[in-house]
Amino acid sequence: QLILAKNLKTIREKEKMSLEKVSQLTGVSKTMIGQIERGESSPTLTTIWKIANGLKVSFTSLINNPQPDTKVVLRNDVQVLSEDNGRYKVYPSFPFQDDR
Repeated sequence: QLILAKNLKTIREKEKMSLEKVSQLTGVSKTMIGQIERGESSPTLTTIWKIANGLKVSFTSLINNPQPDTKVVLRNDVQVLSEDNGRYKVYPSFPFQDDR
């Protein structure tokens, strides 16, 4: 329920749509959209399908945990590679593989 709430609100805000606009596109009342976004309502599968179709997004994009597009790699978490008695240091952002 909370995943759906977060995903719906994120999609709506990303597209700069009001609750009224989402309601018009989906056929789901503005009140219901607001309740879903606040986690106050557990919509039926039919309602979720209406929202997905109206917003032209996949059903799963509303109900699945969002996956991060990026991962923060901190310098302290990276194995430092050095050459020439430490004169040159490389901090690889990707795992190092000798065979590649």
